Amino acid sequence: MKEKESKKNLILVCAEILGVVVLVLLLLWNPLKKNSSQTYPEGEHKLPTVLDDGTVVDGSTVIAVTSLTPSPIPTEPAVITDTVETGDVTDGPDTDPDASTVTDEPTSTDATSTDSPEETSGLTEKEQEILASLDEEMRAKYEAFSKLEIPENLAFADVEESLSVRVSGKWDAEQIGIMKPMDSCTVLSVEGEWAKIKTGSITGYCRYKYLITGDRAKELAKKYVIRKATTTANVNIRSAATTTESNTLKEVEKGHTYTVTNPIVFSEDPDAPLWVEISFDNKSAYLAAGKVDITCSFPVGSAYNGG
Repeated sequence: MKEKESKKNLILVCAEILGVVVLVLLLLWNPLKKNSSQTYPEGEHKLPTVLDDGTVVDGSTVIAVTSLTPSPIPTEPAVITDTVETGDVTDGPDTDPDASTVTDEPTSTDATSTDSPEETSGLTEKEQEILASLDEEMRAKYEAFSKLEIPENLAFADVEESLSVRVSGKWDAEQIGIMKPMDSCTVLSVEGEWAKIKTGSITGYCRYKYLITGDRAKELAKKYVIRKATTTANVNIRSAATTTESNTLKEVEKGHTYTVTNPIVFSEDPDAPLWVEISFDNKSAYLAAGKVDITCSFPVGSAYNGG
């Protein structure tokens, strides 16, 4: 009987405990249910939002956090450069017996025959009118006198004092000629560091590195050209480029040669619109272009006299 009584009491105690547990669960459930049913104003989100800058927003709370995506590191494009190491360059013995100090190195290794017209731009309006009015004969004279024919493989001596010309391409070869600064020659061939050349009546060898060749030689040709005017008929040498004044300095016959200082001089004289300026008695004088021919040459080396 007592055993049955004890079991009954135990059941009642368990029921009471279960009731308490249920009551506690009900009390906890109501707040959770209230929070879960909370509504958000339009435009807000129930879940937290991560902004572009990495900021997390959940309702009214803003939490700064480290950006989820690292910002790209700016990079500059790689620059590729060619570097050249510089240093002292020596060529041959310290004292070159064949040349004085070099003023510049050659800029090219070849030269070609070229007809190089003189500059015609820069003419005054009046000169252009005279040029347009020239007859066929005078026009031909103008084109011939304003053109410079540059010999093939022309070169100039690029030294301060002199350049030796030897009988062969060897240091101890006999010296047969000498070229002064800016004397010209024709390069016949190049054999190593020696060039076989012809300068004036001399054919021999010189150090190639002391020659200016190619395009630069063509430019120098315009500066160092020597023009000579030879009369083709009896003509008056005049002090001015006109026949309308009594300005005759001297009457000369065919075959006289003079140094030209300006191959083209225009004149408003209708009988002689084109003239050549020459040096006469160390003064400027003029010859009618129709009565002269002009030839061009360049300074050349001379024979070595052993001095």
